[in-house]
Amino acid sequence: MKKQYKYWLTMIILGILFGVLVWLVASDLAEPIDTLVYNFINQFKTPLLTSFIKIYTKLGGPLILIIIALGLGFWLRKKKGYLIPINLGLVAGFNYLLKMLIARERPIDINLITERGFSFPSGHAMTSIAFYGYIAYLLSKRYKDKKVLIYGISGLLIMLIGISRIYLGVHFATDILAGWTMGLIYLISFIKISDR
Repeated sequence: MKKQYKYWLTMIILGILFGVLVWLVASDLAEPIDTLVYNFINQFKTPLLTSFIKIYTKLGGPLILIIIALGLGFWLRKKKGYLIPINLGLVAGFNYLLKMLIARERPIDINLITERGFSFPSGHAMTSIAFYGYIAYLLSKRYKDKKVLIYGISGLLIMLIGISRIYLGVHFATDILAGWTMGLIYLISFIKISDR
């Protein structure tokens, strides 16, 4: 009963946060937040860092995620490993639907790489939290004594993927926040359903 209460309370809080972000974007009130965050990140730009981030951001891209999903799915096939590629496919499809519904255009004139499609919520942010978060969950069940380390590395990886998208000028900060929020809603629900 207590777990159910925590689950629904978490879902409500995250749902409200996502709703607020959608409202900010729809009302054109997100710009001050997006500009503030972008300007802060922009001051750290260097050619060397840009080169690194252009490579690092691929950790949240479809090609790398598919390779990891299939590899881990095969490796963990006897321990529900098949759920890893299923998880990736479902969250990617869910993100695509949200992008089509909200239809926010990407930033212009600040992008360091070319991306297609709509901007909100960020696919990299949403998919990485759902994908790497689920892998961290599976690993933490297997290596219980290293749970803090596993979640720490996973959290840092996810956070930096999100920041890389703002740095490269292909997403607004509110896109990233929305991606993390909806990705977390999806992840918690996927874990709850798949553990039955």
